[in-house]
Amino acid sequence: MVLKGYKVEKKFVINLILSLALLVSVITPVTLVGHGETNATSNNSSAGYVKCTLLLFNNTLIKGNYCGPDLGIDPAGIVYDQSNGYLYVTDYCSSSVSVIDPTNNSVISTIKVGYRPYGIAYDPNNGYLYVTNFGSDSVSVINPTNNSVITSIGVGSGPKGITYDPNNGYLYVTDCGSDSVSVINPTNNSVITTIGVGCFPYGIAYDPSNGYLYVTNWLSGSVSVINPTNNSVISTIKVGSGPKGITYDPNNGYLYVANVDSGSVSVIDPTNNSVITTIPVGYNPHEIAYDPNNGYLYVTDCSSGSISIIAASSQVVYYSVTFVESGLPQGTPWSVTLGSVTKTSTTNTIVFEVPNGVYTYTVTPIEGYTISTSSGKVTVDNLNVVINITFTQITTTTTTSTTTTSSTTTQTSTTTTSVQPTTSTTTSTTTTTSTTPITPITTISPSSTLLTTYIIIGVVIVAAVVAVVIILFRKR
Repeated sequence: MVLKGYKVEKKFVINLILSLALLVSVITPVTLVGHGETNATSNNSSAGYVKCTLLLFNNTLIKGNYCGPDLGIDPAGIVYDQSNGYLYVTDYCSSSVSVIDPTNNSVISTIKVGYRPYGIAYDPNNGYLYVTNFGSDSVSVINPTNNSVITSIGVGSGPKGITYDPNNGYLYVTDCGSDSVSVINPTNNSVITTIGVGCFPYGIAYDPSNGYLYVTNWLSGSVSVINPTNNSVISTIKVGSGPKGITYDPNNGYLYVANVDSGSVSVIDPTNNSVITTIPVGYNPHEIAYDPNNGYLYVTDCSSGSISIIAASSQVVYYSVTFVESGLPQGTPWSVTLGSVTKTSTTNTIVFEVPNGVYTYTVTPIEGYTISTSSGKVTVDNLNVVINITFTQITTTTTTSTTTTSSTTTQTSTTTTSVQPTTSTTTSTTTTTSTTPITPITTISPSSTLLTTYIIIGVVIVAAVVAVVIILFRKR
């Protein structure tokens, strides 16, 4: 009976310990990192949105954007073939090229190429397609009439992006392993020169409006502008995090850059070399291409195994979200972050231009002030929105008093009259009051939630110890 009772009590102790572990796991604070808002943050109506997505693993077209798991396809490069109207997508992990018919947005064929194919370009002079093979340091040449590889060109280390320059008829290849651009003459399939650019160049595009080449530098988060007449870098543009693919849209004259590390597409105005808008897409977007037949932009989402299709901008209407502050001295800089965009102003207003959607916002704290609403969500539904933010200066009133050595001073004077045998004593008290702003002191301390967690854990542990002690006494 004692042994049997011991087993029951031991099971009780084990269950108690497991309950304690479960309680700790439930009440311990957990931080979750999720995918950002899918609404575009823009101040220009020429951005667009994702209309539909083509899933390559099962050749299925779905409406809207898609951020799913990696399905082993890893689409990378994409280009439009003017001769047959098809789109060609390099499948990085399967060493092949998928052929897409944009009339019904479906895969109609696949072509085997070199190891780790990435970039792809179309040469209108000979009608061939040129594919950069990152794993074999080569460029495969495809004849689209029969979808076969007809030759291979050796290039630099780790070739990625590739584009065609119609002015000189050359092909430009980004060699990420050597931080350079190789120039190929397709008449003899040889490299005739190289151009030094930024760190880890990936994508490259030709702008027919100015005749320049734009190269995305992945590790430097920038775009190098090349003048092909003298093969020199004439400008550098800062874009999103990890820029890779890039293409030119002849309808609006903008350049679209796929930012792989931020899951977005940056839009560049080449007239002033500045980013005018950002469009969220799928996970790890690599390459992007323009289809002149329907005016859509096709983005390869590598880690989603999908293609994001950006529609015409005329279907998107933007509204203003205006933050109005009060309480700060004139000229004081303050900042607001709406979605992933942060703006700073020395006036009392900050304005964002966004399409319909739900956005999160955060007001940056300012030392010495409290904020009426430091963060929240705003819903844009076919109307402009105004949010009032009030800053209040932190002040305090302190009163101190001491005798002889304190802020409150007691003065005593004694007057003695020889005629009258009496003594008179007069006492006066002075109190000093000061009002000064408090400078916040930054400390590292547990939050109230974490402190409560520690208290609960401590109580449960004590209860467990008491239970064990009771069991031991019962055994005796």
